[in-house]
Amino acid sequence: LQCRVRPRNAFFESFVRLIQGETCFYIVYVDFSDLQEIGRGGFGIVYAATQPNGERVALKKVGPRNVYGSLEFLCFIEILTSFFFQFFEDFIDGSDTYVVMELCELGSMRAYVKKNGPLSDRAAAYVLRQIISAVKYMHREGVLHRDLSTGNVLISRIFSPEKISVKLCDFGLATHLRKGETACTVVGTPGYIAPQVFKQEYDQAADVYSLGGVLYTMLTGNDPPSKGPMRFDGLGMSAVELIERMMEADASKRIALNGEQI
Repeated sequence: LQCRVRPRNAFFESFVRLIQGETCFYIVYVDFSDLQEIGRGGFGIVYAATQPNGERVALKKVGPRNVYGSLEFLCFIEILTSFFFQFFEDFIDGSDTYVVMELCELGSMRAYVKKNGPLSDRAAAYVLRQIISAVKYMHREGVLHRDLSTGNVLISRIFSPEKISVKLCDFGLATHLRKGETACTVVGTPGYIAPQVFKQEYDQAADVYSLGGVLYTMLTGNDPPSKGPMRFDGLGMSAVELIERMMEADASKRIALNGEQI
């Protein structure tokens, strides 16, 4: 696969130079083998691939419409993903952009609980703390994920049943909000979508609602229902209370990530 590789850590700068007509790439040969599609998201297709040195990586293909239609934001999204994943390289092949990243071969948290059953309170708390840390980082930068679900939480390593390391993925529906702004596009995974999203006026609190859905799935093994009441069979009072506070219908009463202990 012949491709033009841009310098490491120069995602935005190199694209600006490219658009301005400057030469900022050099020709190399990259030979990926054993490509297998493992997912599709808002920005493109993700493959599992093998590098010439035998290392397995995730190869994220981003189409030209997404790259040139939202250049600065795509740059920021890749910065975010490099924060959550080990970032190896990015390159252009024809009109498509590829990002080479760490591969999480253990699958999603959703698939894990469907196969192995619900997590214990301790294991769920360990995972939730990691996700909250990532979401807090995004919110500090003014970014809403807008599609938080167990399907977008990938397992990177299992140290023990009580200690599972995860990565947050798929920023294809994420958006940037300035202070005081609200988003209006109806997006997300059914069951994890806050009521304010359907009303087309929402902010960071919508991500908190979705996080409540993630916790619900980890503790019950079921996706949160799109309609009707949630079932809390077998859950402790503290877990039920936390889920209800995170998935409070009234955004003004919903627990916040900052200022309150979750």
